[in-house]
Amino acid sequence: MRPAVEIGGGAAGSSGDQVPASQLELEHSHLAQSLYALEDSPDVGFVRAASGCGGPTGRKAADIVSAITEIWTQYLPARDRVQQLVSAAAARRHGVVERLWRPDVVTLPQGMTTTARALLVDLQRQVDQATASAAGLASEARRAMTGLDTVTATFAGLVKRAVALGAEHDVEIVEARRRLARAVAAAADEPTTSAPPQLGEAIEAARRRVDQLELQHATLPAALAAAHAQLDEIRRLVPSGAEALAEARKKIGPSAGLRKPLDPAGLEGGERALQPWLAQLDAHAAARRWQAAAAGLEQWQQRAATWLTDARDVLTANRSPVVRRDELRGLLAACQARAAASGRAEDPDLIDLGRAADDALHRAPCDLGQAEARVLAYASALRAGGEANRP
Repeated sequence: MRPAVEIGGGAAGSSGDQVPASQLELEHSHLAQSLYALEDSPDVGFVRAASGCGGPTGRKAADIVSAITEIWTQYLPARDRVQQLVSAAAARRHGVVERLWRPDVVTLPQGMTTTARALLVDLQRQVDQATASAAGLASEARRAMTGLDTVTATFAGLVKRAVALGAEHDVEIVEARRRLARAVAAAADEPTTSAPPQLGEAIEAARRRVDQLELQHATLPAALAAAHAQLDEIRRLVPSGAEALAEARKKIGPSAGLRKPLDPAGLEGGERALQPWLAQLDAHAAARRWQAAAAGLEQWQQRAATWLTDARDVLTANRSPVVRRDELRGLLAACQARAAASGRAEDPDLIDLGRAADDALHRAPCDLGQAEARVLAYASALRAGGEANRP
């Protein structure tokens, strides 16, 4: 067992330096363990690797590496003096101890002198500081790298989905890939740099595009089926509008608001007519060129929507005169029923007005304006007679 001989005392020592040999040896052992642990830590491994980079991170890392090198430079003489002091104390060579304890016993590379224990304390402080600095810089880099890794993994998932859709070369995917490559290159030069906001925006744009494409791909069969149903309705409406015009001209005569029928050739003839165009989209889908089919279908739907609106408007406009004539017939019949219910069916004035209105409504072609005026005259006379008979 090593004797508990104090190291220190005398003119050269101070009260703070007077410690047992075992404590001095323990302090040296703790310093050595801390220093070797620092060298073996992954944080210092990162710092040494980053010290060759440019930019703020490289400069910070280079400063830490320089500090560690300086610690080693100071540690070696401190270790030698501690070993000498402990050996002298163990052999009770007090003269040697006093000489080794002088404040100028250890000469630093800068030319300064100090005691062995003071140097141990200062070196331990430097090791702790270097450990914290390396850990902080490495932690900052890990956070940045974790964020970049997350973005990279997210983009890889998007690319996999895009490839399945045959859309890996879409503009949004290409732009996100370009920005990610720039972020990775920037991280290599400056490891603590976080991914720029523009990268997140590009990744989000790519995600929205892939979501849109997947939805289009999944709904394309149903969308094509709906397009065929829409085309069938247009095909039904177009001739109906022409028939309604012919009927209106035959039964009503010249009327305001009639519309020229749509040309059926716009449905069947020409590459951009609705029917051959839709057939081409069907062919794209059958050949698994679904993106071309989906993109073309959007344009087709816009054209078809215009056709459908126009066809409905034409049919409504051309049916309106006949519909109005039938409404007037119904109104006249209702008025005559009211006249009968009120006991005025044989009223000579009403009989004459009713015959005139009925004649106008059943003449072909019908003068709709004249017929409406006669029906309204009958209704007006019916109301006037009713009010006159009230007590």
